[in-house]
Amino acid sequence: ALLRNPTNHPRFPDAHSPSGDSCERLINGEADVLLVSAKPTADTLTKAEAAGVVLELIPIAYAPAGYLYAVIRADAPADSPARRMVEFMLSEQGRQCVVNAGFGALK
Repeated sequence: ALLRNPTNHPRFPDAHSPSGDSCERLINGEADVLLVSAKPTADTLTKAEAAGVVLELIPIAYAPAGYLYAVIRADAPADSPARRMVEFMLSEQGRQCVVNAGFGALK
C-alpha cells in the first residue's frame, strides 16, 4: 500500500514528508527506512556525517527515471525492521510487490 499510495497511506497519513525532511528523520533515528527515487543530496550526506550516521542506499526497483532506493542507517542491526524490510523487498515475493506497484524489477 505504501508503494501504491505514498502520499496518502490510510494508516500513516502524517508519516510522509518530502525527501529532505524524511532523510533528517532517518538521521535523527525517528524513521527506520526510506524509499526514495533519488540519492540523498550532498547537504543531507553532510548532515548525516555531522551526526555520525552513515546512510546505506540499496537499490530495490527500477523506474523510468532510474532506481528506487531503500535508505537505512548503516548501524541498523541485522534483525531491525529496516533490514527486514529491505530483505523482503529483495526477495522474490517483495520483487513481485514492486512490479505490481508499477515499478520495474531490478535486473
